[in-house]
Amino acid sequence: MRTHGGAPGYVPEWNPQEQGSNPVNELDGVNVLNLYRLDQSYPAFGNASANHEPGNGLAGDGDSVGTINGHLRWERATIVDTPARWEMTIRLQDLVTEPAMGMQVTVPAPPSATVDVTPRRLQRFAVVPFASYAYANLDASSNVVASGVVTADALGLVTVPGFAVSSGGNRLVLTARDALFGDGFE
Repeated sequence: MRTHGGAPGYVPEWNPQEQGSNPVNELDGVNVLNLYRLDQSYPAFGNASANHEPGNGLAGDGDSVGTINGHLRWERATIVDTPARWEMTIRLQDLVTEPAMGMQVTVPAPPSATVDVTPRRLQRFAVVPFASYAYANLDASSNVVASGVVTADALGLVTVPGFAVSSGGNRLVLTARDALFGDGFE
């Protein structure tokens, strides 16, 4: 039942892009645009267990305030995108509401979540349609939480389903199927 923009004086409920409004997100202001650069890969998220209920479009159905994939972020500084390997650290983040009236409220991230992760705009890691790729999920101490094999689709997109993310962050390592344990983990 709230506005989604376009109205005079509109203040968005979630406001991670306004200067200083979301202290847990270092990507305030225009810096959020740097997440989607032409020269750097990024993860596409889907089916996150931390998503809020959007409802069916009828008033009163679903959460009054929510987000889809909003509690997830990735660390650009940790991207490895080589011909043989793609890696990235994914974390959960708290969110700050910026209501039109009243105080800011922090909505804490859940202690853990799962999400489907599809690497996009790959720079050097070449995915071949229908080829198999090995993945590993490493926790903050570099322990293997999960591992397996996924197959690229007809478009050359490879998705790791149900990737577990804990409060300390997790690292997704993706390699050609036979190369995952060839050089170990750092």
